[in-house]
Amino acid sequence: MNNGYPKFLDDFHRERNTKAFYETQGFTKLWNYFCAVTESNHFQQTVSEIRSEYDIPENGIALPEKGSWSIPHSDWKHATDRSLYQRLKERTRELSIVYGLLPKDWSHMIESYIFHNIILISPEPNSCNVCFVSDGLTKNDSLGHDVTEDHFNVYPVTLHISPYASKRDILNYVEKIYVTEIEPLQKKYQNPDIKIGQFKSRDKSIQKRDRFIEKNAHLPRKELLKKVKESFPKALTESLDQGSIGKVISYRKKRRQKV
Repeated sequence: MNNGYPKFLDDFHRERNTKAFYETQGFTKLWNYFCAVTESNHFQQTVSEIRSEYDIPENGIALPEKGSWSIPHSDWKHATDRSLYQRLKERTRELSIVYGLLPKDWSHMIESYIFHNIILISPEPNSCNVCFVSDGLTKNDSLGHDVTEDHFNVYPVTLHISPYASKRDILNYVEKIYVTEIEPLQKKYQNPDIKIGQFKSRDKSIQKRDRFIEKNAHLPRKELLKKVKESFPKALTESLDQGSIGKVISYRKKRRQKV
């Protein structure tokens, strides 16, 4: 990944304690879901179609190793066409909605994937989570941004908090009345086609190995097993045999079709 972006994230984390948001269960749940979305057949096909339509290279545009970059990237042949770029941004917004994700938080990540084939996560606090904080009187979030109709579509259940409620008061209230007051409203708005919460965290090394297996699934199992053992550390391959190679391929195929 680009060297400048992680530093930007680190600086932002220190200023706003953003890291705390990324350590919540809600973020993990949405992040696992979004990663599964990006690997799905539907998403990959849509990205391929958008790249073709907007003259973006098949595998995206590589980001520079150092320094800054423009949005959209200056190497895109239509980088100066603001009207075309706005139409592309609207496509990413629509795609966010299809997957039940708040466009403000996720559409730019979809855009970065379309342009660069990588996910550049939002550095903003109060984003990319199953809950968010807003001011009920000003209709602004914690950074002063407007709370829009998109927010209410993705977060339809509201918990009103008195300025005099303590942390203990809030946690106690949710614990006591969740089943009778909050959960029924959540179920009212749940869409069975949205699979948030159905994907677990996976070890990155194993993910890389399994993607490699899937990419080379056309090879005979014996040859593929040998290739995997040559390409990855013993700790990731010693339990593999031809049968488990087949299971990985089958699992990856079903996962792509699930979202």
